[in-house]
Amino acid sequence: MTARDYFSHYNPEGLTIAERLTKAKVEWSIVGENIAVGDDVAAAHIGFMEEPPFKENHRSIVLDNRFTHCGIGVIRPADGLSFVSEIFFKPKDFKN
Repeated sequence: MTARDYFSHYNPEGLTIAERLTKAKVEWSIVGENIAVGDDVAAAHIGFMEEPPFKENHRSIVLDNRFTHCGIGVIRPADGLSFVSEIFFKPKDFKN
């Protein structure tokens, strides 16, 4: 996102994380994404987790036990802000 100068759940081509995973040939049954930008990673985490429980939001994605896999990316470019991207998914046909 920082290299392409955008901050959104849609990339500049208009694709969601679900569409990007599918395009990359990742077979998934459920997918979610959290993104944040702020002073530091701790602030992003607090922002995600202080949202109201039992609602569809960043917190609910982090706590959703249907997800079996998670990827987290953090970058702090020269301007000093931290960008955090969390991708949660369950591969298709994955057995818990």
